[in-house]
Amino acid sequence: MVHRRPPAPSVRDVRKGNEGRPNGRADLRPQVSSLANGARIVVDRHGAPEPNAPVAVELWVLSGAACESPNEQGAAHLLEHMLFKPVAPGVPDLAARLEALGADVNAFTGYDETVYHLVVPRRAFRAAARLLSEAVAGPALSPSDLRTEREVVLEELRLAADDPQQRLHERLWRAALGTRHPYGHPILGRETTVRRLSSTRLRAFHRRGYVGRRTVAVVSGPVTKSAAEQALAPALGKLPAGRPPDRPRPPRAPNSPRVVVERGSVGEATVTVLWPHRPADVLEQASWEVLAHVLGAGENAWLSERLVRNEGLCSSIHTSFYPGRHAGVFAVQATASAQDAAAVLDALGCALRDLGHRGITEAAVAQARSVLLGDVVFGGETAAGRAQEIGGAMVLHGRILDWAERRQALAGIDASDVHAYLLRLLDGRAVPVAGICLPDGVALPRNGGRWFLRARRRVGMRKGRARSDGIDVRRLDNGIRLCMAPDPSHPIVAGCVSFAAGQVEDPPEHAGVSVLASRCAALATVERGPIALAEALHLRCASLDSFSGRTLTGLSFETLATEIHDVLRLVEACVFDPSFEPDLVVDERRILIEEIRSRTDDLAWLASRRALARLYGDHPFARDRLGTVTTVRRLSRDVVEGHWFDRITRRAPVVALAGAFDPEGVAEAVAAWPARGGRGRRRIPRFAAAGEQGPVRTDLARPREQTYLAIAFPAPAVDAPDLAAVEVATAILGGQGGLLFEALREREGLVYSVHATSVHTEVAGHALVTATTTPHKAERTVERIFACIEELRAGRIGRDRIADARRYLVGQHGSAYERRAAVASAMAFDEIRGLGAQAFREVPRRIAAVRDEDVHRAAWTVFDPTRCVVARVGAIPGRRVR
Repeated sequence: MVHRRPPAPSVRDVRKGNEGRPNGRADLRPQVSSLANGARIVVDRHGAPEPNAPVAVELWVLSGAACESPNEQGAAHLLEHMLFKPVAPGVPDLAARLEALGADVNAFTGYDETVYHLVVPRRAFRAAARLLSEAVAGPALSPSDLRTEREVVLEELRLAADDPQQRLHERLWRAALGTRHPYGHPILGRETTVRRLSSTRLRAFHRRGYVGRRTVAVVSGPVTKSAAEQALAPALGKLPAGRPPDRPRPPRAPNSPRVVVERGSVGEATVTVLWPHRPADVLEQASWEVLAHVLGAGENAWLSERLVRNEGLCSSIHTSFYPGRHAGVFAVQATASAQDAAAVLDALGCALRDLGHRGITEAAVAQARSVLLGDVVFGGETAAGRAQEIGGAMVLHGRILDWAERRQALAGIDASDVHAYLLRLLDGRAVPVAGICLPDGVALPRNGGRWFLRARRRVGMRKGRARSDGIDVRRLDNGIRLCMAPDPSHPIVAGCVSFAAGQVEDPPEHAGVSVLASRCAALATVERGPIALAEALHLRCASLDSFSGRTLTGLSFETLATEIHDVLRLVEACVFDPSFEPDLVVDERRILIEEIRSRTDDLAWLASRRALARLYGDHPFARDRLGTVTTVRRLSRDVVEGHWFDRITRRAPVVALAGAFDPEGVAEAVAAWPARGGRGRRRIPRFAAAGEQGPVRTDLARPREQTYLAIAFPAPAVDAPDLAAVEVATAILGGQGGLLFEALREREGLVYSVHATSVHTEVAGHALVTATTTPHKAERTVERIFACIEELRAGRIGRDRIADARRYLVGQHGSAYERRAAVASAMAFDEIRGLGAQAFREVPRRIAAVRDEDVHRAAWTVFDPTRCVVARVGAIPGRRVR
């Protein structure tokens, strides 16, 4: 037999690109090429062509859960999992091969699409793109691999079924859209259908859906069009042309409103309302997004002001619009105490109708437009963000939406347009479906929420040291250390103001005070109250947030480059002249208490918290940085204000900025800030792990179907000489190509997810392994985790795996610091910890210098089974529920 090589796919340029990008440079205009089978390759070329420059590659296949027949439910998601399996016996799986190239790879399945995405250093782009496209075009779908992966997906299904809010979400979508609508069944499928999915059925689904006319490849980064085509076209060109995506099927409105109630082990209630609509075009989508922002985004949004600040019925409320090919869904979600859940639903109806009568102001719409335009700019900061924007537009609208078109769509929306969309929620054209998630044993009051659903009446219209790495660090006369990383490649600026204070400064009786003080400081100044400050930020396309960790506290901000000096003045006022008005402190204290209570519903977090509390013992890190309900209730206005001025801001801060700004102008502005005293913090003793012979075990039974595991080990501080080796050892255990994932999920199907992470501060650190499984698999899971750790400690791992981990960490470092906010935070944190603002830039060199024996020595020291804590939370055989 003569084997003929198939002809290379022909490529024809069908689009030269888009005009009107923010900076108008030719190399930022996406180019679209079409293969003979209809597959499209979009190249968004930008950035400097350095070897480690991040490149995003995303393969968007318009074949998601909406394409499944009733007996195929879950096929799209299971197929996504299977594409990561080895293509042949003895070959590592896709994730391991890509991580060995330094790539961060993952995938997700939606209703309309399945997306495979990675970020990889430019030097490895061709190899990574080729591997990914070959896996998508020709998966092996081995029956033996399918048996293992099916168990993993079933664990994921059980995890979702164990979450009351996830159950409510599925019931709400089914009630709002109908069981026959493409979005009317869960993306994960159902256990009965997933069990019936064979290799033959998956192959048929792949053959039907993974075709040229439904495939879009997006490449974003310093890559040429020809390089992208050479890497992707050979595999994608082999796909059959197939049928184009199905025509949109708009939903049928429910016959009447209804309230869906779900109960489970939760600390507070969740109230959700959905309004289904037909699919939205570009202008309609923009209008819905503006309305969502006016109603529920930010401190001065209508619903936030009404239900959170004024009436105090809920701790948070958010609005959003989901755009899909077959439907658009407008959603409102609020969290509240169980006894207030029904009242929140009724108050929501009143607030919407009141706004319908009053009308929406032009000022509110202008703020929303400004923020949404800023989101477009901020989204284009990273290669992954740009690729995501392009791929999403191709799925929803079949074409790229350039900057000019998005700006034009938003600029053409005024208050009367947005008000008209609000009326669609109120006049009966869109029938709402409401859902309430309540704690077990709590009854919904009689007729609770019915007034909201019945009363849908039509509403009438009414100078320093400059460094060769580009970082400029200056000690100003007012004591402030200013770290600057100018980068004119994108018109935004991010920054932070950091103080050497945090959880370690909180008195035990006032645990959580640093968090509460920083949150209040970010909300209001003596000159501007919460609403006025939010308006000032929104009009400048800026965001301002607080942070408070174990050893650092401060404020972070992002803005357009043209607004940096105005925003710096606002930040200065928040830091040095904040307003701790009693009502503001009371409101934020209540919200913090609700947050503390809600965290106990997250059993994965609870397992980690329990393990760390036992590990750290009497050290301050044993406490939760948010505090407890008891300690936060003690925080009066005087305590919070005194803590901010007497403990946090009494020291000179580190101010860091990254982005497009003039360093001399910024230095002049920050030099005018008030002077502060010393640089140090009170001395905190370094953590010394107890010499207990372990592992020490701690259990907490909760009424769930899953068991959540956390294993904590003491780890070195951030200045330890073997820190890089510890990070490599942790990477070998964690990640999709790691020992734990390979052994527990890929080989035995014990867990859906397993992770290994490490955290390091100036005085202490820890490594943490977490996993979720069913109760009867819990002990076997713990045994296998320790077996993998022993394999690492004993040095029974190949040199290739260590080299793969080094490349993975270097690749992750490149993509992690695409965002200016990440660069600014790293400069401030490293400078304040005494490492130097440039320390984060040296991480790749330190990782590359780690030797194999360094990794074995670090693993032997850190991952010691006799010095660890094993926590189990959830379903625990033989344990009473507390």
